[in-house]
Amino acid sequence: MQTALAHWQFIPERVYQISSATTGLSKIYDTKLGRFSYVHLELPYYSYGQQQITLAKNQVALIANPEKSICD
Repeated sequence: MQTALAHWQFIPERVYQISSATTGLSKIYDTKLGRFSYVHLELPYYSYGQQQITLAKNQVALIANPEKSICD
């Protein structure tokens, strides 16, 4: 979503809410670290176009590839 778009440098602005896709229920969490939202996607759409990236030593994340980030 917006975080993936920023990661792939499709948008120049800062992202203020971390949005993630989930096969579970949609939900929003406001925490001291920031705002996190989870958007429900059906399983066939959720599983396509993901890749693993390394954020730091011993820390990885799943992120939408460039094409999926535009479509989501």
